Amino acid sequence: MQIWDQRMQKKPELRVQAHSLPVKAVAWHPVHPWVVATASRDRSIKVHDLDSSTLVWDGRPQPQFKDVLSTLYLPSPVSRIKWRPGRNSHIAACCDSGACTSSVFLYDTSEPYIPLAVLEGHEVRG
Repeated sequence: MQIWDQRMQKKPELRVQAHSLPVKAVAWHPVHPWVVATASRDRSIKVHDLDSSTLVWDGRPQPQFKDVLSTLYLPSPVSRIKWRPGRNSHIAACCDSGACTSSVFLYDTSEPYIPLAVLEGHEVRG
């Protein structure tokens, strides 16, 4: 994941290895601007605190997050995420392949192991 300052476009301000596979979606928290969620083809959503006090420089070329605030695991690669308005810890996610492509998963990031709800899609019939 790379964070850029638009005023200085030569290099990213921050570059962090957030997932093991490519990131497909990013959602900034609507109330806490230092919190960002990332969704990946590795079937996970991670909630990060970008406050500089939470980064650890351990000799690698990129900083590592000391604590990921929350990690959510889905049954398929994640393609879209969105914070739920009015509920600071709720995030919705959609998958881009597999059996769950027509489902929306709603998670509470403070209890990440089981979704709060799974909204099943429907098929359009002629």
